[in-house]
Amino acid sequence: SPEYKQMLDLLPEDTRRAWRYGDWDALAGTFFPEFHKETHVIAPFVRIPAEWKKYRAFDYGLDMFACIWVAVDFDGRCYVYREVQQSGLVVSDAARLALDLTPANEHIEFTIAPPDMWNRKKDSEKSMAEIFAQNGLGIVKASNSRVQGWMAVKELLKPLRDDNDKPALLVTEECKGIIRNLPAIQHDDKNPSDCATEPHEI
Repeated sequence: SPEYKQMLDLLPEDTRRAWRYGDWDALAGTFFPEFHKETHVIAPFVRIPAEWKKYRAFDYGLDMFACIWVAVDFDGRCYVYREVQQSGLVVSDAARLALDLTPANEHIEFTIAPPDMWNRKKDSEKSMAEIFAQNGLGIVKASNSRVQGWMAVKELLKPLRDDNDKPALLVTEECKGIIRNLPAIQHDDKNPSDCATEPHEI
């Protein structure tokens, strides 16, 4: 009945997806039940308009260097259009990889990195941020608030203007890591507003 459907529409996202649409995977504890391949994944760009602002963001460790490229259109909609995930890279090699994957004619406004990149190493007295900069990749410090960051991503996964609009965050189908990992991220058992840090490879 219309009344029953209306009641289901008022349920939390994961419960609504399970009860109304039969998507029982939505109850498996995923942190981003808002993400749907059919809604958020798009075909690769033939050409991204040069006028759109473009950014890079990365997390670095020897276990994994993960970097994404994001273009923002005139409406504020974000498109993740390139990614790389590679382990075993020292800082200079990670910087070179990010630069090599960025075409010479592609203007990047700035590159965002986590605050721990500014911690000084005891052996060299240099921070990783300095080493990235010395290798041609200047970086800007991101906020370290995990929960605020997750909530911002959740907002971006919603339609930009109304329920009939496309989401504020779209991912090209070439970015297989994000497409695989976003639905796999789970809730933290002790803090429902945060996501679990294990398994670490996600």
